[in-house]
Amino acid sequence: MQEEIPILIKLLYAMEYSPKKKKAVLKSRPQHSFLHIIRGICEYKTGKEVIRVSSGEIAYLPKGASYSYEFIGDVYCRQVEFDTNRDITDLKKPFILSDKEVSKDYIVEILRLYGLSGSRERLAATGQLYCLCALIPEEKESESRESRIKPALDYINEHFCEKFSIGTLADLCFMSEAQLRRYFKLELNTTPIDYKNRLRIEKAKSVLLYDVASIGETAERLGFENVYAFSSLFKKYVGRSPSDFAGINKSKSRLS
Repeated sequence: MQEEIPILIKLLYAMEYSPKKKKAVLKSRPQHSFLHIIRGICEYKTGKEVIRVSSGEIAYLPKGASYSYEFIGDVYCRQVEFDTNRDITDLKKPFILSDKEVSKDYIVEILRLYGLSGSRERLAATGQLYCLCALIPEEKESESRESRIKPALDYINEHFCEKFSIGTLADLCFMSEAQLRRYFKLELNTTPIDYKNRLRIEKAKSVLLYDVASIGETAERLGFENVYAFSSLFKKYVGRSPSDFAGINKSKSRLS
């Protein structure tokens, strides 16, 4: 039996700051990092997926990951950069740690010890970093979570225009409602309701652009109780009202 090579972690730096560079694209991240958003928002994009890290959340950024990021608002954050002698996970994209309070405590202590600059303090900071790294899941664990919520995802994809409860989705996955919400957050960084709403809004955008249906008919077709509820949700996700969206984009289509 081959002996497993132990993971060795080297703490590179730890700091608390307000980022001056608001957006950038990384082809391959040169080292691992933890980012704790104290204030504001950071959005990471990998392909079509958007991972939104809000105030109070901690993101793990894997070495070698490729993505673009953008800081939104008045951002203030803590960051810990480190390197390892071998891979510590199969994750290839930013990941939000599930236990915010425990993760925060580790990061705060790492920054405190790192700021003292003594060799013993740096050693203690590295020890805290080992504990923080233990919270990073392996890819196979993420795949397991995805397989557990697949029945719920399939159901939402087929019935997003209909009314259904979180309890119905939880029953399909043989878990409690709290467990379902937790797995959605861990795997997709969203909630079941948000996942459903995004599908409805994407369908609404398509109907408004390529169909002759009125806004009222579109709202009814997508299962909204009334036009006001539809317009409010549409504006929340798209940034403008359904009528503005349809008018602007249809004008562009006529001009092109």
